[in-house]
Amino acid sequence: MKKLAKSRISSTVLLGVLFFAAGCGSKEEDPLPNYVVNKVQTKTTAENTQANEGESKEEEEKVPLGNSSIMQEDLAGEKELEKDDLDGKGEKDSLQEKETGEKNPERGEGLLNDPEGELYVTGIVDGLEESSSDSVLQSVESAEEIDLLPAGTVVDIRALSEDSIKDCFSYVKVPEAVFERMKGNSYKEDCTVALSSLCYVRVLHYGFDGEVHIGELVVNQSIAQEIRDIFLELFDAKYPIEKIVLIDTYKGDDRASMADNNTTAFNFRTVEGTKTLSKHALGLAVDINPLYNPYIPEREGVPSVLPESAAPYTDRSAECEYYIRQGDPCYEAFVNRGFAWGGDWAKGKDYQHFSKTP
Repeated sequence: MKKLAKSRISSTVLLGVLFFAAGCGSKEEDPLPNYVVNKVQTKTTAENTQANEGESKEEEEKVPLGNSSIMQEDLAGEKELEKDDLDGKGEKDSLQEKETGEKNPERGEGLLNDPEGELYVTGIVDGLEESSSDSVLQSVESAEEIDLLPAGTVVDIRALSEDSIKDCFSYVKVPEAVFERMKGNSYKEDCTVALSSLCYVRVLHYGFDGEVHIGELVVNQSIAQEIRDIFLELFDAKYPIEKIVLIDTYKGDDRASMADNNTTAFNFRTVEGTKTLSKHALGLAVDINPLYNPYIPEREGVPSVLPESAAPYTDRSAECEYYIRQGDPCYEAFVNRGFAWGGDWAKGKDYQHFSKTP
């Protein structure tokens, strides 16, 4: 009896072990409970991805195919959120572009010239620098805004009407603030020219960078209207002039101004190497892009070059888009209004120089 009881007990234990083992084996093949699936999906959020990126990837791979639709829905939802984030960033970039005239360089975008050349290049295009200018582009919406900006400022004038652009070309009697800059520089202590005979001219011009810059000159009142019209004509022709600021920026030093390729007019001084007053001393002459259009005076039969750094540009047969030549827009704009060009002089050529005798 004892042996029979032991045998029954052993059989019962054995059957229990077998059923237990079978039950454990069946659990490995069951689909994951919903809370486990949800846990895996939750780990695809941005916060958990940063902390558990490798772990979540492994768990996602373990999710049975039967639950993949749940994952796809969540991933689709995340893509929508990402799209919204990008759209929001695009709105911020558009606002930045409106305020600064530049697009976000991180997005590899920038302003491009349109077919009519009305846009002014700044920023980054396809990761490449598009503009050579170091100046910050200033967006403006009126001629009055431009009046408040200093000469040399680079401006985006796309918002201006044609009439507003023309209003940016003007002349007035020399303002007190401008005269303060001139005193001791272009308007020296021994200046014999009455200040009342001079005018301050404001213009726009295309720089060598293809962008629009504000320019300024002081000229004799007798030619102020013509100078205003000439620079408007050059602007309409998109004629490149690197910079136009008063020579007082250079303490009235003509050589320094020429070496920096600065276009100027009035400066009370004598003709280089003589005691004769220059036409510039009377405000009746303008020098355009002087570095590329040097003055080549002859002293005792020996030619020299001013500025000295302009020696490479004395060969006028060479190709250079900044050379002034007979028949080009700059030459025509001045000569058609009765100005003489120094490049036409028999000797002692002055290729930068236009002057007029009223």
